[in-house]
Amino acid sequence: TFSYVYAEKDDTLYVKSTQSDKVYEIPRGSSPRFSADSKWVAYFIVLPDEEQKKLQKDKKPVTRKAELLNVGTGDKLTWENVTEFSFSKGSDFLAIKKGKSDPNSKLKGVDVILRNLVQGHHELIGHVNEFGFNKPGTFFAYTIDANDKNGNGLYLIDLESNVRTPLDNGDMDYSRLAWNEKGTALAVLKGKEKKELLHKENLLVAVTGIGDENPTKTEYDPSSVFDFPKSFVISEKGSVVWTDDLNKIFFGIKEQEPKPGGNKENEDKDEAEIADVDIWHWNDERIQSVQMASAERDRNFTYMGVLILNSKKFHQLTDKKMRTISLSKDGKWGIGSDNSQY
Repeated sequence: TFSYVYAEKDDTLYVKSTQSDKVYEIPRGSSPRFSADSKWVAYFIVLPDEEQKKLQKDKKPVTRKAELLNVGTGDKLTWENVTEFSFSKGSDFLAIKKGKSDPNSKLKGVDVILRNLVQGHHELIGHVNEFGFNKPGTFFAYTIDANDKNGNGLYLIDLESNVRTPLDNGDMDYSRLAWNEKGTALAVLKGKEKKELLHKENLLVAVTGIGDENPTKTEYDPSSVFDFPKSFVISEKGSVVWTDDLNKIFFGIKEQEPKPGGNKENEDKDEAEIADVDIWHWNDERIQSVQMASAERDRNFTYMGVLILNSKKFHQLTDKKMRTISLSKDGKWGIGSDNSQY
């Protein structure tokens, strides 16, 4: 694939055979991805440039289509309002995540279409928040975020038998779905919003033995153990990572904070009197402009911790004195660094 990209008109995507003269021209195509067997290519089709600018000016959502092309026959399938797609490793399935039908909805769950490329049919799974194929392409996992949290949970589809298994359910928000490298274990966070607190108090759910007759599920609640730092929570703002031995899970933790509150009348008054003023201080660790530029990153920053599954022991790996750590692939070693003096 290659694209012609223009400054003043719509781009064009091309899919060209390296074994013949066959070329497909796709107006406004972008972000192509081949299946592993190269029989299929999927890509987005964006709206015409003028139409995008008009929607942006009217502050309306700009959507895009996803299209699936059979490079041998030229047959195409198109889906409206798509945000992401991915192929399974064996090229047997394509997962397509749709955008929200209501842009103002607070629910994260949307429709996902699971296309069987071998048998030529697909099915719709509703209220999906996160999803992912395991690396061998034999299982498809997803989390549900539905109205009133009914049916929320972690689910698994065996792609060969089409058997569906609920691995965990609850009236909580599920996030940070993570497969291990070999595709035999899953981890996810689940938690609830609290009115007076800023961060969710998440639990960690780990499932090993995916593909076995009886997978093993472990649930870790940091509020019920002594070695997890007080006033901290497991945060969905940090990533969740397995080690190859399936005995360690790394994740982000964050100090719990009260939600910003105050009198509504004072809030309205403050908003009306807001001024464009920056306050600098010679003793700041970072100058004001740097603080402003990194404000969002700071809000989402988490310290790293690790749970040893067989003993359920927790270890905090970074803190205010050492904020970052680089881990070895096997998770046995880490190099911590502190750049505050530089």
